[in-house]
Amino acid sequence: MREPRARYRPDTINIDETKIEPAITPKTKAIFCVHYAGLACEMDVIMSIAKKHNLLVCEDAAQGFLSTYKYARDVWPTCAPT
Repeated sequence: MREPRARYRPDTINIDETKIEPAITPKTKAIFCVHYAGLACEMDVIMSIAKKHNLLVCEDAAQGFLSTYKYARDVWPTCAPT
């Protein structure tokens, strides 16, 4: 069985934060997001969803080199409990 996946945003190629909650199932343990092409994901929204559903957030920032989020360096912890 394949895990459910949220689609990406065409403007950033990052996870579409509006598609995360519909993809959550009782088996979901974490939200995995990839910061791509120097563009950070909408982490406030993602962390809020994770907290609401008691999920881990795992980030892949290898492609997010020099990215910023709300005018600050993207320094979110990786696989942080909410």
